[in-house]
Amino acid sequence: MSISILAVGAFSIAQGILFGLDSSGLARQRLGARAGIEQQMELARALNYDTLVLDDMEPLPASTDPENPDYWIDEGTQTFDPDGDGPLAPERIVREAGAQPALHHIQTPYVQGSTTFSVYLYITWVDGPTDGLGVDDLADGNGDGGFDGNGQDGKRVVVTVTWQDTLGRGLQRQSVTSLFTPDTVPYHESDVVANLNPEVSCPTVTSYSDLSYDFQAQATDLDGTVVTYDWHIEGQGPVNYVDDYFSDVGDTFHYDFPEDGSYDVTNYVSDDGGGLADNGSLGCQVTASTTSNNATGNGGPAGTVVVSGGDTITNQTQVTLTLSCPSCGGGAKMQFSSDGATWTGKVVYSTSAVFTMSSGDGMKTVYARFWQSGRYGAWATDTITLDQTPPNPPTALAKVSSVNSGPNKIVTLTWTLPSPSSPDQAGYRVWTRATTSTGAFTQTACTVITSNRCSVTLKKTTNYSVYLTYYDTAGNDSAPSNTITV
Repeated sequence: MSISILAVGAFSIAQGILFGLDSSGLARQRLGARAGIEQQMELARALNYDTLVLDDMEPLPASTDPENPDYWIDEGTQTFDPDGDGPLAPERIVREAGAQPALHHIQTPYVQGSTTFSVYLYITWVDGPTDGLGVDDLADGNGDGGFDGNGQDGKRVVVTVTWQDTLGRGLQRQSVTSLFTPDTVPYHESDVVANLNPEVSCPTVTSYSDLSYDFQAQATDLDGTVVTYDWHIEGQGPVNYVDDYFSDVGDTFHYDFPEDGSYDVTNYVSDDGGGLADNGSLGCQVTASTTSNNATGNGGPAGTVVVSGGDTITNQTQVTLTLSCPSCGGGAKMQFSSDGATWTGKVVYSTSAVFTMSSGDGMKTVYARFWQSGRYGAWATDTITLDQTPPNPPTALAKVSSVNSGPNKIVTLTWTLPSPSSPDQAGYRVWTRATTSTGAFTQTACTVITSNRCSVTLKKTTNYSVYLTYYDTAGNDSAPSNTITV
């Protein structure tokens, strides 16, 4: 009987421990999702009311999967139901293709630990009923001296983050909604602007020899300057445990590891607005060794890596990796690097992963290596060119002529070519919007006449605002030309 009682007690304790671990994992996932939501809301608050739009080049597509937030998009009318068949009615999406600055509907997924978070952003028009609805609010229904955007008074920002539950219960989500009006987005009207925290990725190794390493921190601040860099080295060699912390030593750092081993390298940074950030969740790691930290490995499984599905160029530092490791069995793990020296922490082997490359335009090499039973395989690499520099914009956009044709008018445009032209310049786009609208500009087909002249067909009863942008092979859009009325 005593043995039975002890067995029941031990089972209850084990169940309690497992429940506690699961609860802790769920809490970390919810906090990770909330952090992604708050980041997007901060970016929205940094824009003024007019530039609070989505910059997607194409209309937002709907999803047939009820678990996907895009399920609540009506692709034909370009509306979005912000609460999914709740008390709110579908609202018209605010999209201005190629707008700068602006936000983007689907963000690049981010990873914390073993969880991948997907981020969806929606911006919609909101009609305030206090000053008239529909046709009663088309011009200046609230008497503020300004046009109210086809009867729409405010904008709603909805950020939704989805992830796979750590308990295996399927897709989970968090959503946050915020309303914006010209009076509540004071970016250009106030000196008080919310400070954005800096962003930190894994440091790169600029040089190394045996156990002697030189590092370069990778931190950026969208609304200011990174002013302090702290370095934390922690890890275990065959004999010694290292836990060294260095405060405010700058963005470059030299360290001599005492012996072979795997060491975490963590940066803690602050910006000129008091914002703090670190790369601790990325698991930035160096395997310091005179023998095993080389391209041939030490007898572990070998595989391959393909960056961005085999694309040759990208304008995003965060890319998707396709992995293959035929000899990887149970318990196999993988690591990634931008330089073959600083590696991410080991994660369970999978055929797909998200990786953030080092910043700066140019050819990037992504390294992958696979680990099992204490041994690494030979490195796998793939390259891709990072291009985040937009082409130069056109100037002096002007109307040459306008000829009526039935219900339409054919407007001929001319402009001065970008100078100098970018070597990867791929073409131009024409954007139009009715002058009575505050909605999104739309890309409009323009028949080429010469290299700096084309004709566009528009409704003759409507006046339009028109501008041009040039784009390159990486998908970067130039700044807009001057805007004219036709």
